[in-house]
Amino acid sequence: MLSGRHDSSQQGRQNGAIEYTTVEVVDEVECGVDMATARVERGVNAESIQPVEGELSPAQADAMRAVVGSNYLASVVVAPAGAGKTSSLKAAHKAWNQAGKHVVGLAPTGKAADVMVGENVADESMTIARAFVGTDELIPEHTAVKLGWNRDTVVVVDEAGMVSNPDTIRVLETASAADARVVFVGDPEQYSAVKARSGLLATLSHELPDAVELREVFRQRDAGEREASKWLRGGEEADVSRAAEWYMQNKRLHAGSVTAMMDDALAGWRDDTAAGKQSLLVGATRDQVTALNAAAQKIRAERGEINPEHRLGLSDGLTAGVGDVILTRRNDAKLVTSNGDVVRNGQRWVVDSIGKDGSITARRCDDDLATVTLNRDYLDKHTQLGYAATGHSSQGATVDVARVVAGVGNLDKASVYVPMTRGREGNFLYIAETQPGDTETGHGQVSQIIRRESAEYARDLLVSAGMREQGDKTPQALFGQAKQDWELTKLVNQPSQTDTDNPFVGTEMGEYMRSFAAKREARFADFHARAQDNNADEVPEPESGNEHSATPSNDAVESIDAEIERVNNQLETLRGEYDQANQQVEQLGQQYSKQDAVVSEFEDTKNSRGFFGRLRHGNNDQALLDEAINVRDKVAASYDQAVDYRDSFTDPIRQLETELDELNTQRRDEEGLKRSMDFLDSLGLSLVADEEMVARIHQHAAAGSDYDNDQDNWLDNPPESEGPEL
Repeated sequence: MLSGRHDSSQQGRQNGAIEYTTVEVVDEVECGVDMATARVERGVNAESIQPVEGELSPAQADAMRAVVGSNYLASVVVAPAGAGKTSSLKAAHKAWNQAGKHVVGLAPTGKAADVMVGENVADESMTIARAFVGTDELIPEHTAVKLGWNRDTVVVVDEAGMVSNPDTIRVLETASAADARVVFVGDPEQYSAVKARSGLLATLSHELPDAVELREVFRQRDAGEREASKWLRGGEEADVSRAAEWYMQNKRLHAGSVTAMMDDALAGWRDDTAAGKQSLLVGATRDQVTALNAAAQKIRAERGEINPEHRLGLSDGLTAGVGDVILTRRNDAKLVTSNGDVVRNGQRWVVDSIGKDGSITARRCDDDLATVTLNRDYLDKHTQLGYAATGHSSQGATVDVARVVAGVGNLDKASVYVPMTRGREGNFLYIAETQPGDTETGHGQVSQIIRRESAEYARDLLVSAGMREQGDKTPQALFGQAKQDWELTKLVNQPSQTDTDNPFVGTEMGEYMRSFAAKREARFADFHARAQDNNADEVPEPESGNEHSATPSNDAVESIDAEIERVNNQLETLRGEYDQANQQVEQLGQQYSKQDAVVSEFEDTKNSRGFFGRLRHGNNDQALLDEAINVRDKVAASYDQAVDYRDSFTDPIRQLETELDELNTQRRDEEGLKRSMDFLDSLGLSLVADEEMVARIHQHAAAGSDYDNDQDNWLDNPPESEGPEL
């Protein structure tokens, strides 16, 4: 078992808490990272992925080109709610197909798997459980053969944040054995896997050098709400506060007693549906969902929208009639729709008719309007009314309006962020809490008190909830966050002191993480070095046309200037961080020298005592000496760690300096070339300059020649043309 004591500032953790894990769990994550980051050189041409107005933004196109062209075994696409994941993956799917690849879609739920084929994201799809059924005893190579995966296969795993770590490892092992590629798509900030450890998606997104994130949000029609959703997702106090303020100012936040919040959410839903909008109620618990469903059904019955005559019982204890919306809660391959697909957990249906045998015919609430017959046994065991759902069930849904009832004790970032990003036109949060006095007892009856708090109170509750994370994280991610929190606290509280009691030094997990971080640093250095080599190899071909294409322009110089500015900014940042790190090294070096002097002093004191002095003071002298040595060793360990951290900036700085030198050389060449071509222009020769002349000009530019003062160098062989005579 591994442990590492830390003083974490994260909300919900006590200072000085000890986090425990096992070697097996740590090794599992490292195995996944090693497989995912293996270079396999199986990226394909992505030039066909270009922005399309209204369909694919430039940022989405850039992200998909990086994914399709990646040479790592795995890619990661971090896709926040409403970021246009489907549109992006469609473009990638097309590029893979053009390269002769077969795209297999996997997902943790059948509903998500079906969408992948339906939305043209994959050529075939299935749940992860179904893909690996009957393969427990097989080695990865045999599993790959059974699945039909090979080097022409690309596996796209959707909702990857909800996939358990063991399943993620299994996908990677099988893809590696098949020489296939894997693309994990999901959002670490949404719900984690149910009843299984997860968190590997976030770690992979941190460890893969070319991982991409879709940062634009498109779902919400209000630009302010799109920004608020991103702030809420970020989880930092300042961002969550900005989000909560926006929701409050736009009347999206409410707080009060359970009865009041349920009533208010239902009133809003009633108005939404009366206006013809698709509105979804979200409850924190199954009991809340059942109560909301019953109340919503009553509203529809009062409107005459459902048939009250003949009803059938459902698994939630409620009944459904013709016109009611129901939710199927279990995948069933025996129940096939009119479109040929199967009934999935989480799908919503409208009851069209009820048979004499107790079965129903229902129409699916989506674009294809597929129909199915659900038998009496399935209805009894695996259906419920579908006007309300839990937060987990709502993930992946898109509606016009979402109205979320959340118990204050159940709130965390994911349970707010996921349901509060379902609606296109609006998302409303009703925070319910129970306080003394919310019920009254009299005349043998208990009555509920309607209590509503201020919008400011609701805002403060949301800020507290938005900073509370309960999702799964890998041991590596927890350690990294705790270390970052500790270093930040130390920097703020003791900027001029060195804390020798570093809780991350001397632990088994601490030593492991040093090695893990070193591998990441080497991986990123290799990635950037290869990227620079590729850029250097990309020499632009001359364009054809009446005017000579090699003529430099101000645009070329401006483009180089922009690159120079970018590199200078990066250099300035890295050099500043290097200087700070070096100051820390110098301080620790001075402290080590002082502590080493203390050790020498105690050693001298101990050795200078006579026989009786050693008898009387020996134990105390040794204790003082041991303590001094212990402190010195801790300082030495901190010093070594500080040196490693400082030196981690050396290679990136050198690479940027080299890049800057190359850019400055390119700029000089372009300016020299431009001066030469300007001189040709003044003589009327620029239109007839042949390739040999231009090549010589390039050659002289590279040699640093001044063409204004060295004209004979290029005039000794004038072009044979009909141009003006000299």
